[in-house]
Amino acid sequence: MAVEAYEYNLDQRLAELRRGDPAYQGHARAIWDAIIYTDELKRLNGSKRLLDCGCGLGFLSEELTRLGDKVIGIDPSAKAIAMAKNEHRGAEFYTSSAESFSAVMEDRRIEPFDVAVLNMVLHSVDDATCTNILNGVRNCLKPTGAIILIVPTGYWFVQKLIEYAQDKGMDRKRGTEWVAAELNKPEVKVPMRIRGGEYYPHPLTVFPRGEDDYGRLLDKSGYGYLWNGYDTETHELTDSTKLTHMNMEDYTSSQILRERDRSILVSFYFPEKYWRAWKKQYNYRV
Repeated sequence: MAVEAYEYNLDQRLAELRRGDPAYQGHARAIWDAIIYTDELKRLNGSKRLLDCGCGLGFLSEELTRLGDKVIGIDPSAKAIAMAKNEHRGAEFYTSSAESFSAVMEDRRIEPFDVAVLNMVLHSVDDATCTNILNGVRNCLKPTGAIILIVPTGYWFVQKLIEYAQDKGMDRKRGTEWVAAELNKPEVKVPMRIRGGEYYPHPLTVFPRGEDDYGRLLDKSGYGYLWNGYDTETHELTDSTKLTHMNMEDYTSSQILRERDRSILVSFYFPEKYWRAWKKQYNYRV
């Protein structure tokens, strides 16, 4: 979505968040659980430095201050960042894209992060931009740092289009044809509702992807994690496989994500030398 269209909706979105958006709060709870789980996987005593990429109005960044000693939110919209600074005091905010924030970190001597969060960000950019964002985030993380994504499932935008067709009074035949035509486009313009039933003036541009598509993009940018097999009879690790990501549905307070057709994915940035050290440390047989 163009920054201009996004900024056009910000005042309405701020009013929603000030009233308390249960969906947004559900996202925050799921992200909290995912961060705590990654701490266990990394054998750390709590994540200390958290980066909220595409933070928008900063409400999630502020929630994350309960978990991190240092929380920074970044967004390419100067208007969103100005509003976030006015609303919140616990987190620190910068007008920056994820692709370029590592240069800001170097200039301002900001230390790398343990965890980066992208909450409903990547679905609104094409594959090339998505890869640039993931590469940029990788440059902001510590080695073995984690990335947490909340992304819509394939059914999410289909359902949005169906709801819009019904709201516009399309009969079944016309509505089905319209939805099918939209889904055949490389970019889908999805009308989004304001709480209360009205629609935002500008639709959201969505690039339809499934979980495997995000896994492919994560792998391309050097992310992954080690999954180990376990023999229940000998109680030994049997083998290890590098996977692109974990779906955290079974490990988080994700009921509201399931209801809203969204997934929470976790992966890690592991340079090759750290892969070797990690495997040696935990005696993986690969």
